[in-house]
Amino acid sequence: MTLSLDYLWWAECPSHEEGLALLRAVLAAEGIDAVIRLVEVRDEADAQRLQFIGSPTILVNGQDIDPHPVASGAASIYALTCRAYRRDDGRIAPLPTREWLRSRLSALSTS
Repeated sequence: MTLSLDYLWWAECPSHEEGLALLRAVLAAEGIDAVIRLVEVRDEADAQRLQFIGSPTILVNGQDIDPHPVASGAASIYALTCRAYRRDDGRIAPLPTREWLRSRLSALSTS
């Protein structure tokens, strides 16, 4: 079964290219067959329509890969902004760790 992924990104976010490289590297290392659909979020209307929490956002079959996303503090959870991920040690970072991403993708690819 091929895993379907949506990679939502915003051009002003400095970590979107690194995030895509990380995603591709983890998929390759784990041997996960996936089609990545790149979705550029261009404005606030796109952010609302796509329910975009921030850049980068990874969706698997339409569901956010992070079951507990970090709130941005904005009036709406959906906004044209950079994303924050809570790492296992509690720190907040612009990208998930390789291990966190690997474990989530592995779990989702077998379900």
